[in-house]
Amino acid sequence: MNASSRPPTRRIPIQNPEWDVIATDVKRVMRLTTELNRLGFEGDVTIGALASELTGHSVDETFTLNPPLYTEGGRNIRTGARPSSTRAAPSTT
Repeated sequence: MNASSRPPTRRIPIQNPEWDVIATDVKRVMRLTTELNRLGFEGDVTIGALASELTGHSVDETFTLNPPLYTEGGRNIRTGARPSSTRAAPSTT
């Protein structure tokens, strides 16, 4: 089925009080990821602020993001400071 033969998209009502909360959160995530992806590699302070809003917790001041970012909901993303060395410790055996 090609795009021109598809019926128009419409919202399907769901009889669940949590649906509006979920729909609102999806819109929030779509807005934030769009903003983050538009920034590109510039605007580090703005990237950190938007990432904090997306994840629901503050990100480290050294946080960087290489767009594009795709996420399902954002709340389960965890970030942390990068270790000072990424090399494995020497073997003692």
